[in-house]
Amino acid sequence: MSILNQVRTHFVHQSLVVDNEVWSFTQTKEEGFPLVLLPGAQGTGDIYFNQLLAIGQDIRVIAVTYPEVSDCQALANGFRSFLDRLGISRAVFSGSSFGALWLQFFAARFPDYVAGALLANAFIDSQSKQALFDHMLSMSGPDVVVAVNRGAQAAAGKSAEHARLAEIIGELVGPVQSGEGLQSRLRGVRFSSPAPVIDLPGERIALVECDDDPLIDPPMQDEMATRYGSSARHRISGGEHYPAVLKPDRYNAILRDFHATLAAVETARK
Repeated sequence: MSILNQVRTHFVHQSLVVDNEVWSFTQTKEEGFPLVLLPGAQGTGDIYFNQLLAIGQDIRVIAVTYPEVSDCQALANGFRSFLDRLGISRAVFSGSSFGALWLQFFAARFPDYVAGALLANAFIDSQSKQALFDHMLSMSGPDVVVAVNRGAQAAAGKSAEHARLAEIIGELVGPVQSGEGLQSRLRGVRFSSPAPVIDLPGERIALVECDDDPLIDPPMQDEMATRYGSSARHRISGGEHYPAVLKPDRYNAILRDFHATLAAVETARK
């Protein structure tokens, strides 16, 4: 059974039209303090299959596929409306890469919704990576799909986890996410203004970074760490740009602990 079918067999996949944009999500439970996951530019919320299938048994996990919109503040505004439609007024959030970029916009503008924000493979802006994104944006949509899947397949033999990464990317990029849709998100990465600072106590923010991330280099990681200097900084060895897939046990443990700590704080507040 394919990875995507495993997720869809266990959990219901739903979509909402919010302000004329489609927001899709996979939710593991309808009760409990939510942990909301936002993927990067590449793929959909189902790239969090390890988290849905593992910690989703115990925690209300909502993996979101957000619209193919480039503007971070527009995504943040739409996300608030999406959460309102779901009846969620407060949650723990985790975003990866582009998801972590615009999550900073959301948390800065709507802090009352944010019990905690875990920022994975995150950055403030991508100015040092302009050439990479300009190359991807110059390609046709179908060529982007071919390039992304070729790159994933080239690494598939490195480990079982890399093979799983290639499999889920193959199931998502092309069949579900078009090359043009991926490019719309890459424009957000490329042309976004620097992310605003999240004005929350340090214990309500945490960072996840990988020692071999090919996109988020040490200076970018250090910039995030300086910005959120009183927050926990988790370093994962071998996670590259996809620790949720390549190092799921370590990633899941970080998510569980962060969510459990803040869910307990929220319970005590009531």
